[in-house]
Amino acid sequence: MATINSLADILLDFKNVLTASQDNPEVLKIAEAMVASLEKLVVSITDLNARKNLTIGLKQQLTQELEAAIKEGRELARRVRGAAKAMLGTKNERLVQFKTAPLRDRKSRRSKSKGTKTPVATPPAAEPAPAGQHETKAQA
Repeated sequence: MATINSLADILLDFKNVLTASQDNPEVLKIAEAMVASLEKLVVSITDLNARKNLTIGLKQQLTQELEAAIKEGRELARRVRGAAKAMLGTKNERLVQFKTAPLRDRKSRRSKSKGTKTPVATPPAAEPAPAGQHETKAQA
């Protein structure tokens, strides 16, 4: 006999066994304690499945609430940064604490990023050999 895996089929099988045992009183006499345990188990399984489904729905609801809270938090953080920029000024270096870049002069930015360059002297070009006097390996 094949194994039943779906919960609906399992519960249907258990209920069929309970119905069959109630229809046959001679079996009910021998297995009365087991039938009572099976009835309790069917109720327990049904309750557990309902709680599981509720948990799935609750998880989805909590995820939606979390995403909404994150969206609201991002908006509030953006507003606080804007207020800090308004109060401190757009060029104040303390804006870095708010993870906002202050406006900086271009000159200072160039000198920091490129550093001071010293001119590099180019080596003098080698004078070309006079025509007809090419060096070969044998002559050298």
